[in-house]
Amino acid sequence: MRVALNCLSGVAPNNGARVYVTKLAHALAQISGLEIVLLAAKGEARSLPRELWGLAHEIDVPPARSYGQISQARTISRALREAEIDVVHLPNTLPPPWTTVPMIITIFDMAELHVRRYGKIRTAYRWAVNYIAAHKSKAVITISQRSKSDISRYLKVSPDKIVVTHLGVGDEFVPGEPENTREVVRRRFGVDRFLLFPGGIAPNKNVEGAIKAFAEFRRRTGTLTLLVTGEGPREYLRSLQRLSQRLNVDNSVVWTGCLQREELPLLYRAAEAVIYPSLHEGFGLPILEAMASGCPVIAANTSSLPEVAGGAALLVGPEDTSALATAMQSVLSSEGTRRSLVQRGLLRAAEFSWAKTAVETYRVYENVMRREGRAADSSPST
Repeated sequence: MRVALNCLSGVAPNNGARVYVTKLAHALAQISGLEIVLLAAKGEARSLPRELWGLAHEIDVPPARSYGQISQARTISRALREAEIDVVHLPNTLPPPWTTVPMIITIFDMAELHVRRYGKIRTAYRWAVNYIAAHKSKAVITISQRSKSDISRYLKVSPDKIVVTHLGVGDEFVPGEPENTREVVRRRFGVDRFLLFPGGIAPNKNVEGAIKAFAEFRRRTGTLTLLVTGEGPREYLRSLQRLSQRLNVDNSVVWTGCLQREELPLLYRAAEAVIYPSLHEGFGLPILEAMASGCPVIAANTSSLPEVAGGAALLVGPEDTSALATAMQSVLSSEGTRRSLVQRGLLRAAEFSWAKTAVETYRVYENVMRREGRAADSSPST
């Protein structure tokens, strides 16, 4: 079976969707009887992670977002035929028209319909992209039961067409000696003991709630720093910085900006706890990465996070500032609470792997091929 993953929008691994594509591609490539092709724009193959260069297949189109690919649809469709592709897997993008190759779409979540992340026009556009892709594709993959429910509801898709494949945890996320990693973090960011807010800066992430809770926690204890990773819209970031100033914690909040993926394991190992009070998530990969690294997690009790945490995190209402502050205090003041969260987190994270995600994804490909009368029964092996 020859499957193409659409990487025409670029796949530099700086966010969850791009981590999904690169990690999944690497794991799928280990499955016997499955050939993975990464569709890349002209001259873009080397932008892929080095270990995936051998899977790249460049098409004579410029790199573009999904709406830009519409004008190149005939070229893309012809390239699929010439490359003898059996199935196209689209990560959250419009399917190319005029192709007879069966298509599968991954839709991560419908977060923008729960939390206003964009303006009305962009929100409507993203809904339309997902609606068209979901109905044109032969199957829809998503990453949590909560997202499956949302996709079925908002996009009017039968639940039978939607398959949940949970995300995995990279092998780089493992426990380590905190003192060694703290020294690295101290040199890199100038902080010692800190709470970590990973996952980026966006309205659905509830950075405001984390800062307010941290300010209350500081009033109670007077200690620690809050490290906030990722980038966001400039004006939104400024508003968060003004909030930290009003709450008198601006000297205790550090904004790291965009980090390299290899820096994240160090931060997880060195952090006192991860704070993840997101208002809505399709999955919440950072909480699993933290657990796998031996870091206790405080997360929101909303959307997919309880499903992913599986009882291995302290869950609180994301807008309950006092409860968030109390959870921070509990983890920092009780060694028993901390040890229990770490142990439960390691066990929970061990249930997830990209190899498992790949096998479940392969089965979706196989089922689509079988329904299309193109595939024989087989069992995946790695």
